[in-house]
Amino acid sequence: MGRKKKIIKPLTYGYLPINLKSDSFKNLVDGTGYKERILLFYKAVFSMYNADVSEEKDYTAYIKIHSTLVEKLLSERDAPTIVKFMVDRDLIDMVECYYDADNPANSTTRKFRIPQQYLQFDLFGKNKYYRKVALHNKKAFNCELAYKREKLKFMNKSNDSIVTKLLEVHKDLYLDLASPAAKKLVKDNQLFIQNEYQVSYYRYLKMVNDRDLYWYKRDKFSGRLHNAWVTLKKVSHTLLRFKGFDDEYLGEVDIVNSQPYFSSIISEEVIGRMIPEESALVTGIDFNTTDWKEYKALCLNGTIYETWVAALQKFFGIDWMQVIEANEEINKKLKNEVDYRTITPRNLAKKLFYLPLFGSQNCVVSECFDNRFPDVSEAFKTIKGRYCKANPSDKNKAGVGSYTNVSWLMQKLESTVMINRCVSILLDSGLKIIPRHDSIMCPTSQLPVVEQEMKEAFDYYKLPLPKFNTTIKI
Repeated sequence: MGRKKKIIKPLTYGYLPINLKSDSFKNLVDGTGYKERILLFYKAVFSMYNADVSEEKDYTAYIKIHSTLVEKLLSERDAPTIVKFMVDRDLIDMVECYYDADNPANSTTRKFRIPQQYLQFDLFGKNKYYRKVALHNKKAFNCELAYKREKLKFMNKSNDSIVTKLLEVHKDLYLDLASPAAKKLVKDNQLFIQNEYQVSYYRYLKMVNDRDLYWYKRDKFSGRLHNAWVTLKKVSHTLLRFKGFDDEYLGEVDIVNSQPYFSSIISEEVIGRMIPEESALVTGIDFNTTDWKEYKALCLNGTIYETWVAALQKFFGIDWMQVIEANEEINKKLKNEVDYRTITPRNLAKKLFYLPLFGSQNCVVSECFDNRFPDVSEAFKTIKGRYCKANPSDKNKAGVGSYTNVSWLMQKLESTVMINRCVSILLDSGLKIIPRHDSIMCPTSQLPVVEQEMKEAFDYYKLPLPKFNTTIKI
């Protein structure tokens, strides 16, 4: 019998833009010694695109990469030569750095983007951007390690103390991808199946676990915390572990009906106390009418969606789900993301509930909301019609009202309670947590502490106590 061929395990992986053919790339870089580090550079650029917290990622945009990070990834000695090599051969698009001596705030670092001719765009949404390439080069591997260490230093320099503390805690966070249970989960849920971007979701989990996708942001609009761990599908949450709690699944404490809850506590008193700089948004609105009191009670006791289902059925008729499915305007506002074959009445009602809260209130669903909760609907319209200087939304134009005002108030209230108070205290206490906007994940043994701290955070701000739901992932 012949000897078995020895399989050499890759040290790491790089990315090659999908329309940059392997043969063409090889011909361009052959003999230069740059191949592996260019592929790592592409991976860094794509990782920056994926760090965008918006729903639609713009892979044609330029992204900033600090020169120190470029040097760590491409090596300090060779970085200028490799960057010039890539630009001269149209392997990367670059905008040079600019320093404004008169106004340093206007200075910018270098910006890069993947040349658009190397990306595949399909009008029907089946986009594919890169292929993964195994790398065995030790120097390239060491460069990537140096890059990750330097990137961590950059994130640790954040002016946000909560982000800095979370980075330290998440050094111990990982996905259990090697166990038989993990392999069964991947198989049962078809996580190996290609998604719409033609990237295996299992590969995505590996990228997050290996810190190939590694970013932390405070959303300037809401104050929410965003990072790669928060993007994981719920089905994969059973794979999450913290070192030191390796035998414990992570549980989760979340606020029941959190969006309705935060919409229901908006008032002159609460906004004046918690977001005083924009109290003018709610001045003069009567939040104590019978209609408002009913709305608040339904949101607080967790039955608002059931009431909303009944309102939709009364307004649109017994076949209200079919009526919604046939309405092109509504589905456009829902971004055509509803699978009417499987969605439940409650879940469809939940999606429709967000339209009068977060939208411009100029569709038939808002008419239904106005019919059921007229005073609440009118209050939302008034808030959206007033100018809010502090609202950082792109939709906020000077001197003009914005339909984002209500969602901004809601999410500012949420992040004030959940992040600025609750998460901050839990991190200071040394707990291992993953904040997920209106919920917090942690090892099961720490769930009682997390739930108690969440309750105390609402009490601290003298807010009505919402209902909480504690789930153990098993």
